[in-house]
Amino acid sequence: MLHGEVRGAGGNPDAGEALGVLTVASGTVRPWLGIWAATRTPYADALLAEYIAQLPYSVGDLGDGWWDGDPRHDPRREVAAWLLRDVRDRLDGLTPDDVMVLNEVRRTF
Repeated sequence: MLHGEVRGAGGNPDAGEALGVLTVASGTVRPWLGIWAATRTPYADALLAEYIAQLPYSVGDLGDGWWDGDPRHDPRREVAAWLLRDVRDRLDGLTPDDVMVLNEVRRTF
């Protein structure tokens, strides 16, 4: 689903919702983040911008308790680190407040 969204499928995608569904269905966020990072298209970048525009909700929604309660399995920290580390160069709209929110997520979860 996210793979199709990132590659340019039609419609009005919600990047956070797609990432959440895939993470819950597969039990991991890592492969989906890898696909998103590797897909360097204007459409994929637009989805990243949309995801950042929805902070802190986009990252927070990933922690709605579907995982087993073990903080090591909570995807929020991994997603926040990924945004700051792996795709930051593609995030033109990342504000200092966004960075603060993402760093707080990394420290909290």
